[in-house]
Amino acid sequence: MIAFPLDNTEYSAVALGAWCGTRTRGVFSAESHYTVTANGDLSVTVGAGLGWLHMSDYWGINVFESDPTVLSVDIADGNFARIDAVCIQLDKAANTANIIIKKGTPGAAPVIVPPVRDTNYDEIYIATITIPAGAVALTQANITDQRLNEAYCGVMRNGITGIPTQQLYDQWSSWMANFTQEAQDYYTNYQTMVSDAYTAYLAQLATTQGQATDAYNQFVSDMTAWQTQSQSDFDVWWQEMKDIIDEDALGHLLEDMAALQARMDIIEPLANTANTNATTALANASDALNTANSAMTAANAAQNTANTANTAAANAMTQANNAYRAYTATLPTTGWATSGSAAGTLQYTVTAAAVAANDMLAVHPANFNSQELAVAAGISPYVDTLAGSFRVYSNAVPTAAISIQYSIRKAGI
Repeated sequence: MIAFPLDNTEYSAVALGAWCGTRTRGVFSAESHYTVTANGDLSVTVGAGLGWLHMSDYWGINVFESDPTVLSVDIADGNFARIDAVCIQLDKAANTANIIIKKGTPGAAPVIVPPVRDTNYDEIYIATITIPAGAVALTQANITDQRLNEAYCGVMRNGITGIPTQQLYDQWSSWMANFTQEAQDYYTNYQTMVSDAYTAYLAQLATTQGQATDAYNQFVSDMTAWQTQSQSDFDVWWQEMKDIIDEDALGHLLEDMAALQARMDIIEPLANTANTNATTALANASDALNTANSAMTAANAAQNTANTANTAAANAMTQANNAYRAYTATLPTTGWATSGSAAGTLQYTVTAAAVAANDMLAVHPANFNSQELAVAAGISPYVDTLAGSFRVYSNAVPTAAISIQYSIRKAGI
């Protein structure tokens, strides 16, 4: 059995590997460790960083790169896209670790080649790169950050406590997918409503136009008939006047005037009817215009609602970004107070403006030296969150200042 560390005892790498054996695969932080940036050509730059791989089930490996690394990507296929992986690879047989590009297979629906984790190699993917068919340069839009995706990488944790990045990533992805679908459905309904209102307006306008045309045609027909009849009546009357001019002219003239009055009594209602039909057609046209105005008002209201939804989405994105931000703090050698908590006999309050009373915190030492100091002082992974601060518990005052990192999961996210 290996017991590490014991005084005056020589150890091999296996013992130090066991010391790191409880740490999961992944990067130390997804904020600044092993960032991948497009260079504007067929290459990318991988930033400095710290990560962990596994030599075996009980042997953890620390992979550290202090300088940026430039990696070239193979030329694009002429017909199909492919997906390459930016990989941190442990070659167990060669006893070395390197950052490499794992080339994918071009295809109509390209897939990511799974990372190898067997007796020969152990790998994590910090990013994947989509190379479109015929591409001669890469942009940042071609790069997908995989550091929070536990299927390919994840953020290192000690195997007992830590940030469940995959769970948080899946929850966020599900919420965003639902929100996107709801926004799309709302926009589709808005388009349908505007289209229906416009179609109804056109139908009403066509009906009104038809009614106005019918009324005008009837008026023209009535007036033509009246003119024809009047001319005919006048011709008959004139002929009668010529036939009887030598008789009792006054008596015949009075009779003709009475006949003309009777005819006028018939024609006047026809003219009134034509006028009424024209007035009705005008009123129907006014109703159609009002319907169009109502449709436009409804369209404006729908647009305002869509703008409100876009604002809510932007606010949700800002809230989500704030929810997973990492912070740093220092636990000093002074200022510790007696604690009544089972988590430790001493407590220290860390001021943190971004913390609220119901937030969840994941706290861990920021480096290897702080890890040793934290273990020696008996720092508990359990913390209490307050408004604007949180309490850390310990069984002893640290012998030196301890640098810590903490990540906040905001309440309700």
